[in-house]
Amino acid sequence: GDSATVYDFRSRKILKRLPTSADKGLGTGVDVSISPDGNWIAFGEDNRTVNLYQSGDWKQVKTFAFEEGFCGGCGTRVVFSPDSKNIYVASHNGPLRKYDLRNFKLVRTYEEKTEDLSGLAISNDGKKIARSTEKEITFWNESSGDSLTSILAGEQGAFHEIVFTLDNKSVIAASDNNTAELWNIDGSSKKGTLTGFLNQRDRGGLDYDPNFYWQSAIARYVRLKNNLLI
Repeated sequence: GDSATVYDFRSRKILKRLPTSADKGLGTGVDVSISPDGNWIAFGEDNRTVNLYQSGDWKQVKTFAFEEGFCGGCGTRVVFSPDSKNIYVASHNGPLRKYDLRNFKLVRTYEEKTEDLSGLAISNDGKKIARSTEKEITFWNESSGDSLTSILAGEQGAFHEIVFTLDNKSVIAASDNNTAELWNIDGSSKKGTLTGFLNQRDRGGLDYDPNFYWQSAIARYVRLKNNLLI
């Protein structure tokens, strides 16, 4: 679609419709992030662009855009820091950057160019930032920008969305084979695999082939849209 709709949680009434431009390449759509303090909402869009709005009046206050030309199909991910003072922006064929929300100035560049971007996350204590591609997850020290470690995807599936665990010691990565993998960050070792109904063939689940394009796409849609591993 070409817009995002904001609803009042209690009344379910529409508060505002905001224009958006979905990723036209990898099919990641529009990434939405709300700051922990509730004052900001950001949309990661096509062409390596993030549009930032204030939730008080829904006015657009800033556009974060890559400087070097148009890039159709270059979707963008966006997250806020736990203290709502900074915003992190990463794009396919673009950089991973940190901006200060007080003045919108660039604070740090963690990576100059990311290929096949699939996820972006910051730890709950704000000390680590991670981005995923189909092939790997890379971690940085948030304050220094130093690279910490990387995790490589297995042969059976590619990485998609990622999220840190509450203790900040591990990361959960949704994979292409309808599983979510739990990885220890310090040792870069896999701690376990979570799965769901689609993979439980011996328990009456669907006969789902992760190597078949349409079945894989349908499984990915169900998992990401409902935030459930089905």
